Amino acid sequence: MEHNNQTLNSSFKGLVIHKPNEIKYEEIKYDFDNLGNDYVVIEVKAAGFGPYDLGFVTGRLNTGSSEPSNLGCEGSGVVIKTGSSVDEKLVGQRVSFLSDLFDQKEIHSFAEYAVVKKDYVIPIDETISFNQGAYLLGNPLTAKCLYNDIISKHNGIVMDTASSALGKMINKIANKYNIKVINIVRRDESIELLKASGADVVINQNSPTFLQDLGKKIKEIKPSLYITCQGGGLPSRIIDLMPDNSTMCCLGNINNEHLSGYSSTDFIFKGKSIIGFQLFNSLAEKSEEQRKDIINSVIESLSKGEDYYQTDIAGEFKLDQFEEARESYEKNMSKGKIILKP
Repeated sequence: MEHNNQTLNSSFKGLVIHKPNEIKYEEIKYDFDNLGNDYVVIEVKAAGFGPYDLGFVTGRLNTGSSEPSNLGCEGSGVVIKTGSSVDEKLVGQRVSFLSDLFDQKEIHSFAEYAVVKKDYVIPIDETISFNQGAYLLGNPLTAKCLYNDIISKHNGIVMDTASSALGKMINKIANKYNIKVINIVRRDESIELLKASGADVVINQNSPTFLQDLGKKIKEIKPSLYITCQGGGLPSRIIDLMPDNSTMCCLGNINNEHLSGYSSTDFIFKGKSIIGFQLFNSLAEKSEEQRKDIINSVIESLSKGEDYYQTDIAGEFKLDQFEEARESYEKNMSKGKIILKP
């Protein structure tokens, strides 16, 4: 049976998607008395709102469920109830957590309470704020694993969507290990923001001389890795500029377009290659001890006040201010993430 640490009402408030772009703050019902053995209940203190969430809001991504469902991929809070296979010592602890939006048994982070599997719940101490904790398990772990698995094997990198939270983290880690970075952004204002955070080379992909400017920097720096979060034809034009035996690593597809326009010559005669990277796949390939070491190293860095894995927070909103939060985020993505609070 569950560890019943306090009585919970069967209804509470959260954000529910009824159809693309129709999000309502309304009552959610959940039978806490039948909590799954390997699930925990968390009183949400902060939830992160980022690009992945926006994909579900707009309908570009969906859970496959025909029923209205609540949203929220990342969050932090305090554990108040645990299933029978979960150590009850977790009750009362501050935690960071990830929500699996494809798990219909879960209540996700955009609500007063979240119900998530124990595997995606990590204790944090008082040195990590709930706001930073809400983003602990997404971009920071991605940046750490990406460095360990791929970036560390290269002398220099080209990176698009560089003004994103993940892009800023990768820049800081690369600078730490003296890896040169050619940053690609989509807005002029992002150039100064990135340079202020320590980036050296920043180029706007919407400049009329973008490919010429990029080509010159690639010949100068000779990077062997291109990290992309875009679809469409731009990545093919960039990998074409890269030196022989370069690798393109796909992390995402923010414009939701199929990759196109590649030259077979690059892959047959020039030794170039394309790989994908996904955080959960990277962690699944590692031993439990390795996963713990990675997570602990990120937590330790944040606890020390180091900025490698710090997430810039651009604003805080209540759950019932969701439309304001969304508008603010869409207008100012490069300035930082948004926090939603019950």
